[in-house]
Amino acid sequence: MNKKFLSLFAFACFGLVLATSSANALGGLFNKCSKPSEVTWEERKVTCYKTVTKEKEIEVTVCKREWKEEVRKKTCIVCTPVWKEEKKTCTVYKRVAKEVEKEVTRCVRVAVTCCDPCTGRVRTRCERQSVTEKVKCTVWECVPEKKEYTVKVCTMKKEEKTTEYKVRVCEVKQVKEKRKVQYCERVPYETTIKVCVRKPVECKPVACKPVCCEKKSCCEK
Repeated sequence: MNKKFLSLFAFACFGLVLATSSANALGGLFNKCSKPSEVTWEERKVTCYKTVTKEKEIEVTVCKREWKEEVRKKTCIVCTPVWKEEKKTCTVYKRVAKEVEKEVTRCVRVAVTCCDPCTGRVRTRCERQSVTEKVKCTVWECVPEKKEYTVKVCTMKKEEKTTEYKVRVCEVKQVKEKRKVQYCERVPYETTIKVCVRKPVECKPVACKPVCCEKKSCCEK
C-alpha cells in the first residue's frame, strides 16, 4: 500500500515540474508579474467609402434608317395587238328543193271471187295485197358554194418600251447622339466609430513566487 502511494506521489511531482517548465518556456511564470491593463472605448474619425450612382452625358454613334423614294427606268419588251382586215374564202352549203320519183309500197284491198266447195256457193271477199307505185316527192339537197368575206385578224407586235416606276430605298446612316448613362463611383466620407483600446495601468511591481515553491509535500507535517 505504501509503495503504491509513493509511486503515485512521484508521478504527480514529475507532471507538475513538466507543466512548470513548459509554462516558463511560453512566458507564463516569471519572477515579476506582467503589468495590468484596462479596456476602454474611444471615438475615432475614420475615412470610409460608399458607392454612389451618378449620371453623365456621353456621345454615342447610332445607326438610323432613312427611307426615300427613287424613280427608276426599266426597258422591257411588250406585245401590242395590231388589227387588220383580211379576205377569206369559205365553203357554205345551200339547201335546194328537188322533185324526185320514188317507188312506194302500199297495201290495197282487192275483191276476190271464191267458191265454197261444200255448198257450191260463190261469194266475193276482200284480200290485202301489196302494190308498188311510183310517186313524186320533194327532197332537199345541200349544194356547196364558195363565198368570200372580210374578217379582222389580230396579230401581236413586239416593241421595246421604257417605263418609269418608283421604289422605296432604305439607307443606314451613322448619327451621333447624346445619351445619359448611369455609373457607380466610390466616394470617401468621414465617420466616427468606437474603438476598443487597451491602456496599461501603472502600479507598483510585486514579486511573484512560483506556484511550485508554495506547495508543500503531503508527507510534511
